[in-house]
Amino acid sequence: MIEVELRKLLTTIPELGERVSMLYAPEGTETPYAVYAMNRSEEDYILDGATGNRYVTFDINIYAKDQLKLKQIQYQVREKLLNLLGERLGDFLIQRANVNMTDFYDSAVELSRGVVEVELYI
Repeated sequence: MIEVELRKLLTTIPELGERVSMLYAPEGTETPYAVYAMNRSEEDYILDGATGNRYVTFDINIYAKDQLKLKQIQYQVREKLLNLLGERLGDFLIQRANVNMTDFYDSAVELSRGVVEVELYI
């Protein structure tokens, strides 16, 4: 599963370590931490059927107390994702990647929050 491989990649960022979770972070998780979810998986089809290639889109939410720390982690995530072009993430060959970043203050959790949206063509 590409979700497992993405988690492995994100845990290589020293500031995050093992504080990377799918869908939600356990209560009391120390900052900074990341939560990710696949929000789209679309397979390519042509007249002959499925091509075997697909697009997957993930939202990676990063939470930190400090805006500067948040931005540093966001750029590390972006760099790791873009460095996958032409490489394998587990069993998946990354053929194309689009990465978008936004950040804001999340008053619900009283933390700075950055969202890295990534679309991978595998």
